Amino acid sequence: MLIDTYLLYKVKNILKFGVFSVIIFFVIIQFLIGNGYTFPKALFSLFYGLSIGAIYEGTNTASFYRKSFISRNLLRIVLLIMSILVIITILQFFFVDFLGKEDLHPLEIIFSKNFISIFIEIFIITFFIVFFIELEKHLGDHFIFNFFFSKYKKPIEENRVIMFLDLKDSTSIAEIIGNKAFVSFINYCYRIMAKSVIKNKATILKYVGDEVILTWDERKGIKHNNCIHMYYDFFDELEKHKNDFIERYGIFPVFKAGLHSGEVTAAFLGSIKKQMDYSGDVMNTTARIQGVCNQYDANMLISSELASLLPDTEDFVYSEIGEVQFKGKAEKFPIKKVQRIYYKKH
Repeated sequence: MLIDTYLLYKVKNILKFGVFSVIIFFVIIQFLIGNGYTFPKALFSLFYGLSIGAIYEGTNTASFYRKSFISRNLLRIVLLIMSILVIITILQFFFVDFLGKEDLHPLEIIFSKNFISIFIEIFIITFFIVFFIELEKHLGDHFIFNFFFSKYKKPIEENRVIMFLDLKDSTSIAEIIGNKAFVSFINYCYRIMAKSVIKNKATILKYVGDEVILTWDERKGIKHNNCIHMYYDFFDELEKHKNDFIERYGIFPVFKAGLHSGEVTAAFLGSIKKQMDYSGDVMNTTARIQGVCNQYDANMLISSELASLLPDTEDFVYSEIGEVQFKGKAEKFPIKKVQRIYYKKH
């Protein structure tokens, strides 16, 4: 399942870099620079975009981000320059007029007039490629598509699985390690969580400090118990980095989760800053479920309604908590405690 999701996600993003590169190269060279968009340049733009994607995705890991900002980006720049030289050398071999001359020595390639011109084009194009990819990452998957095609211009009702995931004892941790270290601590957790999110087809709705709200289309969330596996896969990933957490912060994080499903209303909110959000009783109830995890000594609580929809499994066991009176709710609400039967050792 990991190969089918996480690896494919990485491959898809690398291909996305390639497509962006071809389009941006074409627009800039054909319409702004006017040098002519030849077949060799089209090949270069494709391979260059794929190289950027491979470098970007290959270094976009929690472990890599432990390095300093300078060392991270120096490594990326070195890898990028090496890839440029390799691609140009190969294209010069197959298309002898790629740089305007035949049989150029590698050093002549670097200092040739056409290479410098191409390098300037590369710098401009790299800026736009990285800009659009980072914009998409900051806004979230499908945000740009949904925004420009007005999917949520008017409120839409959808059936979704919702998870509120919150760090236990966050206030105490922040007091112990300090606010700046706490930001680094929670960011490290979120970077580690990325693989579990992708693997289990979740969407991150938003971060609220040390809490993150995740959603699934109801069908995807229920299938293969993705919404439950998401939490325990994240737990396993955290365990892999336990020594790092103890060494760097002296504390190991534990998260608690509340899960529920049902009809929510999706829409873009705001004017100065737009944000896609969900509203409705399901959101409020999920927050309440997560809020009583400590009371019932549980790392994960789930609504009985959602539990009844999930496929049978030998991986988890549901313990009946019973009907709980949530603050602000007129009627009591049935919930269950989720526990994993097995534990994966790494």
